[in-house]
Amino acid sequence: MSVQERDVLAAMSKVMDPELHMDLVTAGMVKDLKIDGGNVTMKIELTTPACPMKGQIEKDTEAAMKAVPGLTSLKLDWGAKVKIDSL
Repeated sequence: MSVQERDVLAAMSKVMDPELHMDLVTAGMVKDLKIDGGNVTMKIELTTPACPMKGQIEKDTEAAMKAVPGLTSLKLDWGAKVKIDSL
């Protein structure tokens, strides 16, 4: 059974960014989703490279993804998109 993108996105929409008070899908933090059968790779783009909530987000992501039908492996890549305010 192949993992379906809609199932991954549904699971990830339950993972909240504790600082933004928004789910990762709505916040646009789920990037580069790749599905190969039961293997899923995705990038989670944090708001800062030193995000103190990364551990919690990772734990919540792994827990949410366990509910995805057909998932046999999950690989998370991490990135950060820092917004710089204009002076």
